[in-house]
Amino acid sequence: MKYLVTGTGRCGTGTLSIFLTHAGYPCGHESIFRWGGRPSHIEGVAESSWMAAPYLDDERLEDTTIIHLVRDPIKVVSSIVHIGLFTSENVAGYAHFIYLNLPELKEYSVLDKAVYFYTKWNEMIEPRADVFFRLEDGPETLIEKLELEPEEIHWRRWNQSTVDGVVDLNNVPDRLLAPFFAMRTRYGY
Repeated sequence: MKYLVTGTGRCGTGTLSIFLTHAGYPCGHESIFRWGGRPSHIEGVAESSWMAAPYLDDERLEDTTIIHLVRDPIKVVSSIVHIGLFTSENVAGYAHFIYLNLPELKEYSVLDKAVYFYTKWNEMIEPRADVFFRLEDGPETLIEKLELEPEEIHWRRWNQSTVDGVVDLNNVPDRLLAPFFAMRTRYGY
């Protein structure tokens, strides 16, 4: 595999999958890395999945360029809460996958889970990432960073949150909020 895009859920992995595919680099979205566990095969040109993060040490990814995708942390946390990642039966498999990798998360409230998840999931990715990419920086930045020669540019703008409003972080404990905001600043938000 040439490229693997990963980040947290709700950060734009679907958008990057579409972009890379239209640019001439066929990219699956959560087709190899799923919540069911470590994939039995890693094939293809590219994959975009937030669920790849726990498996970045897989020796089959040794020659793969790992792209660490981020989006404004407050928008990501708002979206995670809005879709009910930690409360809805519709996404229970995804939450279970997260709990397997961050078991301490079960003890937090829904909003605290989203904040902690954002921080810890990205910390899992940082040491292995080859390329850091902010979704808001747009396709030209990614083309330059990866030295791509796209056949065409197709880009769905996700810079505007698809969530009505943002969550109120005032009641999140400082022990969770301080690393979250430090990461947000480090990522340029």
